[in-house]
Amino acid sequence: MRINNNNDSVKTRPLLDGVNIRLLLFMLVHLSVFLTLLNMRHMPQTHEEERESVMTGPTIIATNRATTSSSGGGTKLEMDLYNFVNHRTVSTIDSKMTWWRGNAAITNASHPHLGARLWVAGKHEPLVQMIVDPSPKRLSSYYNSEGDSKNSTLKDDKIVCPRGSDLRPTWGIEGEGGHAALLKVRSGVHDYLAKSTVGKKRKRKVLCMIYTVGLPGPRSSLKAIAETWAPRCDGFFAASNETDHSLGAIDLLHQGPEEYDNMWQKIRSMWAYAYDHYRDEFDFFHIAGDDTYIAVDNLRSFLDGPHVIRLEEGHLDEISSHPHYRKQATRWINKGNISRPLIFGVPCPYNRLVYPAGGPGYTLNRAALEVFANSGFGLPEIRELYDSREDVFIGETLARQGVFVSHVLDQSKGWRFGESAEFSSNHKKNEPSFYEWKSISDKFGLQAGDHLNSISKEASAFHLKTDDGIRKNQNIAKLIQRYHAILYDLC
Repeated sequence: MRINNNNDSVKTRPLLDGVNIRLLLFMLVHLSVFLTLLNMRHMPQTHEEERESVMTGPTIIATNRATTSSSGGGTKLEMDLYNFVNHRTVSTIDSKMTWWRGNAAITNASHPHLGARLWVAGKHEPLVQMIVDPSPKRLSSYYNSEGDSKNSTLKDDKIVCPRGSDLRPTWGIEGEGGHAALLKVRSGVHDYLAKSTVGKKRKRKVLCMIYTVGLPGPRSSLKAIAETWAPRCDGFFAASNETDHSLGAIDLLHQGPEEYDNMWQKIRSMWAYAYDHYRDEFDFFHIAGDDTYIAVDNLRSFLDGPHVIRLEEGHLDEISSHPHYRKQATRWINKGNISRPLIFGVPCPYNRLVYPAGGPGYTLNRAALEVFANSGFGLPEIRELYDSREDVFIGETLARQGVFVSHVLDQSKGWRFGESAEFSSNHKKNEPSFYEWKSISDKFGLQAGDHLNSISKEASAFHLKTDDGIRKNQNIAKLIQRYHAILYDLC
């Protein structure tokens, strides 16, 4: 407003004339740019404990996290496709399409995943529902055609290949008990390799799946996995919030935030992704975290062995034959052409439920994957929850369908799956343990041996996180390399 000099009238000027409108638009544009840049910042606030606390990577897929429904059936989620497309917060730009098979066309908003997200140079929006080729050849930047590490300096690494004062190899970061345990496991690996060179060629294939996040600690562990045991799988992918083919990682979208307390939704997306795209290519599917070492040859020996064949043919083990479960378990026996669904893992008690321990991971056969998929990848009351108890939830979902955990205790009373070699070598029967094995023993008669006898010669899965509580300054990546060096005589 202004008053003229003659004071005979009052005249006004619009507050938003052409100049002010342009100025306002200029300010809004710059404010928008500032907020976008702020959203794109990725500033991890943790170091080695990322997955145990809150993963500081940005949200993979924006969701509307509604309040708990009045029926008590969990939360109601809605995938906000617009938000996750426009918040370009994760994933490296991938200009090479060599390892992509194309993309899917899933339109069901309640589906657990929207496939891998791919940023392409020159594009303002990502490609979604991408299907990656899980071939271990994706890891070729680290491996030669025979799957051996290109790292010619491995023997010179004093942590991976320690030597005593006499310059002879000795035990190192795996611990003295762990070293003895791994030498036992090494004999199982070498027995399988010797047998696999003669007779029938193995027909069954294993897809290995790892959950991880694009932060320094997990990325280092994933690199070690890519350099060691991952190429020995028939297929491999790591579900992350970034794509790096040399590590086998894909930016796999899932409902909810990227944090440890939402592990259930991350796992659901992985199983749905495997079911949608790979169920006909592989016979078994093993899932674990980036803090595990998988002795793939021992896993194959077990899955191709007589015990698993007996289970497929209808044998009920100590868990499925228990009076609490026998009636439900028999529903899958003598089903003609329908394969019996199986899930293998360390059995853990949860009220009347027995679920597979998530630490070392667990294995589903194709039939069990079909059952999980047909169950909506989770029971209705837990399907949309944000929760870390993915192992409990998958165990409960399959148990409702009469599929109970098949234990992984061998005939010599040694566990095939478990914690680190050092941790397991200190096991004492009849004492409380990490997995409450005494309660399992009391209920099902499954009793592991003492110390080294508690570890199977065919041990296949080691959860290395427990070593953090035993040995200070432990490095998961180095421990993975150390295990591999012992089992395959690389030192």
